[in-house]
Amino acid sequence: MNAKRESKTFQLKQLGPVTLVQPVEAEIVSRNLINDLSDDLLELVNTQQPKHLVLSLKRVTRYSSEAIGGLIRVVRRVKAYGGQMKLCMNEDFRDLFRVTHLDGTLFDIYDTESEAVAAFFEGGDLL
Repeated sequence: MNAKRESKTFQLKQLGPVTLVQPVEAEIVSRNLINDLSDDLLELVNTQQPKHLVLSLKRVTRYSSEAIGGLIRVVRRVKAYGGQMKLCMNEDFRDLFRVTHLDGTLFDIYDTESEAVAAFFEGGDLL
């Protein structure tokens, strides 16, 4: 199954048991966009409770550090109902997550969407 849906702030693809979310905007820097994206992501996880969620920031060219707070709220909500969330992003953004000690602690971060999706299958998570 490869269903595709959209919200105003992100595109959503269902890849079997994995939900892939990609922001629509390439620049996530304005406070309004950050709030809208965070709210839309929280609505998604509250209503659909995806067990395996990948948030891809690969197409994002500018990203405000202020948006990390929204991602933290989303990943905590996903974990609260027993789900897992993985991120994929460019190396420049990943450095920010490393410096703040979020890479490998609160977030599992991958270089590509394929690697992030495949990580759910490692260790029999989806079997």
